[in-house]
Amino acid sequence: MLFIWCLNLGISIWNAYVTGKVWVEAKHAGGVYRFMAWMGYLMASVGFSWDILVLVGVLLHSLAKITPDQATLLFQAGYVLLVPGLLFSGYAIMFQSWANAYRKHSVVNMGVAAYNTYANIHNTFNAIDNFPKAFGSVFKSFTGGSGKSKANGLILFVAVFVSYRALSSQPLSSTALQLVTLKFRRAPALPPQADADFNQPSLARSSSGFASGIFFG
Repeated sequence: MLFIWCLNLGISIWNAYVTGKVWVEAKHAGGVYRFMAWMGYLMASVGFSWDILVLVGVLLHSLAKITPDQATLLFQAGYVLLVPGLLFSGYAIMFQSWANAYRKHSVVNMGVAAYNTYANIHNTFNAIDNFPKAFGSVFKSFTGGSGKSKANGLILFVAVFVSYRALSSQPLSSTALQLVTLKFRRAPALPPQADADFNQPSLARSSSGFASGIFFG
C-alpha cells in the first residue's frame, strides 16, 4: 500500500512537470498536443487527489474518528468518483506512448509504453472487479437508514469534495501541481506568428512522456 501510494505520488509529480513544460506550446499548437496536455493534467490531478484521500482516511482512522467500515466506505466513494477519469486519461496516455514507441524505437520509449500498458490493464481489470462492489456500497449508504447514516454522509462528503476539487478549475491538488509547473505555466503567451516555428517533434516527445497511475479498489 505504501509503495503504491509513493509510486502514484511520484507519477503525479512527473505528470504535473510534463504538463507544465508543454502547456503553453500545446495551447498554441492545439489538436492532439492540447488534448494530451489536458490528459496529463487530469492524470496528475486524479493521482494527487487519490493520495490525499488515502491520507485523510488513514488519519481519521488512526485518530479513531471513523470505524474500519467507514474508512472502507470513504475509499470506495473516492474510487467510484476518481476511477473514470483515471481510465479515460490512462488509455489516452497509453495510446500516445504506443505511437511514440512506434515512431522511435528506443529502450526508454518501449519501457514507457510497456509500463503504461501494464498499468491500464491492471486498472481496467481492477475496475471490472471492484467498481460494481464499490458503487453498490456507496449507493446502499445513501439509501440505507442505519444509525451510521450521518457518519457515512460525512465520509461521502469528504470523498466528493476531494474528487470534485480535483477536477474543477481550482483543484485541491492544484497547490502541489502548481508548485511543480510554476516555472513553465508563467511563460508568456506566444504570438500567433510563432506557431509555425514550433519544434513539433520536441513537443511530441515531451507530451508523450506522461505515465499512468495505479489504483487498488
